[in-house]
Amino acid sequence: MRRWSVFLVLVLGMITISGRAVSQAVSNSTGTQLWPINPPVGIGTQLSPPGVLPIESLQLHYDPAAGTPTLPAILRFSNGASTASDTFGIIGLMPPPSLTTYSSLSKGQDMVLQEHSKGDVIITNFWAAGASAGQTGGSIRLATAGDTTIHVTPKPPEHDIERMIIRPNGNVGINIPKDSIPVDQLQLGGGIMPYPGNTYPNPGLTIYGGNRYENMPIDGGGGALFPGDWRYVAYNRWVDHTNPGSNRFHRSEPMSSSAVSFSENAGGNIDLSCFPYDVTRGIDDFTHSLTMEVTGNGLQMWS
Repeated sequence: MRRWSVFLVLVLGMITISGRAVSQAVSNSTGTQLWPINPPVGIGTQLSPPGVLPIESLQLHYDPAAGTPTLPAILRFSNGASTASDTFGIIGLMPPPSLTTYSSLSKGQDMVLQEHSKGDVIITNFWAAGASAGQTGGSIRLATAGDTTIHVTPKPPEHDIERMIIRPNGNVGINIPKDSIPVDQLQLGGGIMPYPGNTYPNPGLTIYGGNRYENMPIDGGGGALFPGDWRYVAYNRWVDHTNPGSNRFHRSEPMSSSAVSFSENAGGNIDLSCFPYDVTRGIDDFTHSLTMEVTGNGLQMWS
């Protein structure tokens, strides 16, 4: 009877993580966890000093400085004939050594969520810091066909290429140059290499369809309102829709621009405009333009 009691105590003193029996006396630095009486449960979290426990019901932690590094903090969900099934989804941070195991896009501090079979993927990023011009802040970047190869000169079919970015201010870029940011509400495309005979690469199209802040007071703006803009499709031209001043119109490259704008004014307006570029006037000077305007009341043109 005593022998069975000892055996039972030994069994209860072990837990199984990833198919391995782990003693309660094993340190967390190996990626294992003392099993507490009740949650929270931590894997790779600290056991010392005394009283330190996981701060969530389940906490996974990666410590590259540990003598025996913990496993990456990744949850993997799979089905199939084995645990190595290629039908799986993962969610977690992507530190080394798994940085390129799933995607070469990860910078090492990115949260990556993948679903390899069917279903929706919902991603929310709460960090908007650093979202000023020239920075992405807490942007959400999406790629398709992830792999571990860094392609210097990709040829179709492309892999692990950024397809879409959503900035903290709501701007969306689709198939824009790598690591660039969408400068208008919607930016489509844009080259990185000039065409033969051109000095600069061709920019993409920008599209604006209105936003929820139009004509509302700007917080701390001294009574100024967010501008209410015409809707438009433009080439090499974008507008800062948070700036009510006259210096809100910009070009992406030092070359001529054009736009098709829409408004309900004067019975409905469609403007076809061309804005020639002149190096002596600067990149963001849109004077000397030619506009043809079609309205419900007639046709007019001016320059």
